[in-house]
Amino acid sequence: MVACVAAPVAGASVSQRGDLVSPDARDMQPTPTVVLGSDLRSPDTRDVALGRTTSDAPSTVVLNRESSSGFDWGDASIGAGVVLAIVALASGLTVLLMHRRRAPAVR
Repeated sequence: MVACVAAPVAGASVSQRGDLVSPDARDMQPTPTVVLGSDLRSPDTRDVALGRTTSDAPSTVVLNRESSSGFDWGDASIGAGVVLAIVALASGLTVLLMHRRRAPAVR
């Protein structure tokens, strides 16, 4: 019984790094290289080390591209088109229903 439980664990190949990767896949992975002289610190840590603070940051400029009047003619034309379509549909239904009511009665 102990052999049944230990067999899958013994069959798993665990590398020195602790991952379950096959030897072929491990050989194909690029090795991490560190360039000498590269700064591996975070940008915030580098700023503090250089004495930069938030007061040194550039000011933010917000551009407002809307018209000054606040009225959008594009939205108004879409709304007018929708209203026109509803009026045309209602008129068509009214004509259709009135035409059916005027049919002569059968004697």
